[in-house]
Amino acid sequence: MISQRLPTLFVTEHEKLMKFLKAIGYREKVGGLEHPDDPYFLYQFWSGNRVFTTDLLDSPLETGKHIPVKEWDYIYLGALNLVDLIITKMFRGTGVDVDDCIAIFETGRVDSDELLERYAEAAGYDLNPDKMMHNFILFVDQLALRHLVSGEFVEKVRSRQ
Repeated sequence: MISQRLPTLFVTEHEKLMKFLKAIGYREKVGGLEHPDDPYFLYQFWSGNRVFTTDLLDSPLETGKHIPVKEWDYIYLGALNLVDLIITKMFRGTGVDVDDCIAIFETGRVDSDELLERYAEAAGYDLNPDKMMHNFILFVDQLALRHLVSGEFVEKVRSRQ
């Protein structure tokens, strides 16, 4: 997530950053950028509140809606908070996304009830909310198999569909 302090230059600054990163050796790879010095890490940048094909409920630029990384004179760099990251990945719902979300949840830094509320609200705005909730149920089933959530929580999620 990248923000420019002068809104009229928002997209221009994002484009400048992408051009700069490519000039110093980053290359495009499957929806992100990689660097030859670290080919196993994929860097992904978005401007605004749209990530992949998902519109976030709130701007990730709001206080508490992101993880601060670095701030310069004109550019602020932050990462999506873990709840919004899970939402964007589970809306895509690929196997790799599910694995990533399990790894995120295993950190113990995600409140399951907060995740359910935000996910259900975001799903309600999707063109196919039932499919989005189905993706979430599959994810929660995987969490339950790993004893990361209770059976009670699984039932709570299923009752939302």
